Amino acid sequence: MSAPNLYHYDPDGVLTEITTAVASPRDLELGETVWMIPARSTTVVPPVPGENETVRFADGEWSVVADLRGVVAFDTATRQPVVIAQVGELPDHLTLIEPPSANHVFDNGEWIEGPIPVPASVSAGQLIRALDQVDLLDTVDAAVAQADSLTQRLWARAAIFERSDPLIVGMAAAIGQTTEQLDDLFRLAATF
Repeated sequence: MSAPNLYHYDPDGVLTEITTAVASPRDLELGETVWMIPARSTTVVPPVPGENETVRFADGEWSVVADLRGVVAFDTATRQPVVIAQVGELPDHLTLIEPPSANHVFDNGEWIEGPIPVPASVSAGQLIRALDQVDLLDTVDAAVAQADSLTQRLWARAAIFERSDPLIVGMAAAIGQTTEQLDDLFRLAATF
């Protein structure tokens, strides 16, 4: 009788290696052939897994499971890459599809273009070009001319405009712009 193959598995039941069983020396002395089967091994033959699959032993039988270990997936909420370390199906919060940009959100199994983030700041030149493009430059100039002298000086000397600056928020309110319109203006300004 030839020695049977042994199929070894890790604590999670995942196949790790195939070896040949060794006869028990004590039983050989008695004239019997008893094969030693170490812990976490079996003589049950596993099925042949396909691509990106492996086999797992549980409850006395093998089953084929997904094996994406080492594959880069992407978190559907943060878009961050994650290297898969466990066998099994891909968790619901991960996808194998790389996001095309930081402006994409994962929806219904695919990345779609999401809202463009509002920049925290833009240069004075960018803001002036954006105001001109949406026909608000003259309106803002008139509002600045009516403002107190400190606001006029700050507006005239600013090199960078912060979206959250009270000067910007107040000026937007003074010319009748909503928060959403101000966000859109900063998005537009960032394109210049």
